[in-house]
Order: sequence, then structure tokens, then C-alpha cells
Amino acid sequence: MIVKYLSYSLGYRQPSTVNRQPSTVNRQPSTVNRQPST
Repeated sequence: MIVKYLSYSLGYRQPSTVNRQPSTVNRQPSTVNRQPST
């Protein structure tokens, strides 16, 4: 029962981590936009 709970918790947390990846990618073009400003 504990293994099933951990598997469900990890499976539920994985999409949350994946959602944070595009957020970091969105910050990259923001830095690129500052380069031409300089």
C-alpha cells in the first residue's frame, strides 16, 4: 500500500516539475531581449 501511495505521489508531482521547465525556458528569451538593449 505504501508503494502505491509513493508511485501515485511521484506520478502527480512529475507534471508539476515539467510545468516548471517551460517557465525557465520563458526566462531565456527575456535575457536575450536584454542583450540588444545593452
